[in-house]
Amino acid sequence: MPMIDVFVPEGALTQQAEQDLINKITRAMIRFEGLDPDDPEAQAVTWAFLHHAAVFVGGTPATAPHYRVLVCLPEGLVTNARVQEVVTAITDMVLAAEQGAWDRDPSRVWVLPLDVPEGRWGAGGRIVDLREVVLFARGGDERTANRVAREWLSASRSERYAAPPA
Repeated sequence: MPMIDVFVPEGALTQQAEQDLINKITRAMIRFEGLDPDDPEAQAVTWAFLHHAAVFVGGTPATAPHYRVLVCLPEGLVTNARVQEVVTAITDMVLAAEQGAWDRDPSRVWVLPLDVPEGRWGAGGRIVDLREVVLFARGGDERTANRVAREWLSASRSERYAAPPA
């Protein structure tokens, strides 16, 4: 159930390239969550917003297209290793969407995977917790979903707040 915002400079991509890019990112994020990208239910809760934006670098208009992709995910859903995969995959998708019109420079693409803290994901006028996401994604019973959600949140928080290697 990711929420995706893709910022593209006006005119950097064709309309078809933008639509294809949004589709590819959407499918990839559904897959990263462990769901089937062809599942209509998974598609229904994965939204993407395309924004056209003027981009300035160092306070002046950019001389080449620069892109920003925000991917909001419920806390605990994706590990740090998977986050790196998300960043790499989306960066490659954005650069491929240019179809060789610009130098293939990954530094022009910023991907910001954002964990939405547990208890802060609002949908349908209410808070949706990780337990509900687990039930949606994996099925099963409430007890198992509660246990899995607690484990995922604990692992996510331990990973995030662990001391860096010396």
